[in-house]
Amino acid sequence: MKWETDWLYQTILREIENIWKRAQKDGIGPQGPAPDYLLVSQLAGLTISKDERNPSRLSAFMVAPAIKQWVFDESGIRPITESEAQSENNYLRRGMFYQVGTVDFYISPERKLVVLRFQVGPLYAAQRVFKVRGQGKRGENRGRLEMHTNFVWWIS
Repeated sequence: MKWETDWLYQTILREIENIWKRAQKDGIGPQGPAPDYLLVSQLAGLTISKDERNPSRLSAFMVAPAIKQWVFDESGIRPITESEAQSENNYLRRGMFYQVGTVDFYISPERKLVVLRFQVGPLYAAQRVFKVRGQGKRGENRGRLEMHTNFVWWIS
């Protein structure tokens, strides 16, 4: 199934759109400007370990390489090539934001776990781990993302 029509990718893209809108709103005024766009990467792997500070919780670390990449801006999302992504200086700072924000995500092979991390500025970042509940766009078992309470999530 292609990412453009896959319900899980579309759900993740709605999360990314919310990140974009929040950054654009927060980038108005003396703290801005907000990033010009978000560099979005689907990463190939995930390492899970016990959290050092709270051993009853788990930590998730996404692992490169990127298997798909996009740019998300005011026009929406579009795929890009690896050379386009690597040519960017993602950490040029403007106010509390970077010129280019980054969003990385991982989908487990069985499509039951999604990890989403973003950084739009040096102190404007977060990572969340989601359980995938249900499958598809319709019906009682409609697919959705829920925060996974066994994992540590962070925000800066």
